[in-house]
Amino acid sequence: MTRRTLVLLLTAAAGLAAESAPREPLITGVDSIGMTVTDLDRSLHFYTDVLGFRKVSETEIAGEAIEHLQGVFGARARVARLQLGDEFIELSEYLAPEGRPMPAGTRGNDRWFQHIAIVVSDMDRAYRHLRDEPALAPQLVSLLAQELESARGQIAILNRRSAIEKLAAFILDLHRRQKNPPEIDLQPSRADIADFLGLTIETVSRNLTKLRTKRIIRLPTIHKLVILDSDRLEALAAGECENW
Repeated sequence: MTRRTLVLLLTAAAGLAAESAPREPLITGVDSIGMTVTDLDRSLHFYTDVLGFRKVSETEIAGEAIEHLQGVFGARARVARLQLGDEFIELSEYLAPEGRPMPAGTRGNDRWFQHIAIVVSDMDRAYRHLRDEPALAPQLVSLLAQELESARGQIAILNRRSAIEKLAAFILDLHRRQKNPPEIDLQPSRADIADFLGLTIETVSRNLTKLRTKRIIRLPTIHKLVILDSDRLEALAAGECENW
């Protein structure tokens, strides 16, 4: 056997040994579970004071990194990291743009429904703890009231007769839910708006253009909207503009 042949054999054996050696798994675990919440302060109270989580950190994030990560243009959010035992969760409240609420009537078999399971030592005592928590009942009542108000607002929008009434009411509702900012984050696409209002994309686009031409709104970008004449927009939403 020549020296060259011996080197080739040793190289091949080393390669086979390396291939057969156990490798470290590429994916090694779960770092945390992320959930989007409406009100971070309220959620922190529930998770820390009621459920016993420990707050590890809290930060506000914005810029290109979160926009690309979440696919949300103009995203700005408060994020809190909590720990219970060896597990971590992250709660995020989007300050802008505000996301859509969970649909009314959501059930456990809906595809967007998710939950986390918390281990307790005594199920009956844990149930009594939640039932008797004095701060929890008002929160549940408040949450229910918010959901009812949101559902009532959506029904009122969809009950409008004309396309412009629906669109004007939708813009005003979006402005209110974003707490009356100078610029509305128009994150829903034209297709999403059309879907929600039961209109075509062409109808939504045409009426947005008409609102802009009549200087009732301004559209600085495709994702931003400024109300220039709130009185006329209110009148349109109420069906009171005969010369539209």
